[in-house]
Amino acid sequence: MNFKILKHKPSIIDEIEDDLLKNNISTEKAPKTNQKKILESIMFRQS
Repeated sequence: MNFKILKHKPSIIDEIEDDLLKNNISTEKAPKTNQKKILESIMFRQS
């Protein structure tokens, strides 16, 4: 997951990756709907 915006917040990326692993979601093969949910969760956690 290469989100340049979040490079200074690795803990958030780790959290999201942990969530993805728990849900068995592969970010590389995730359908667009899952990618949208991932991005929404990132934006939500940033605010």
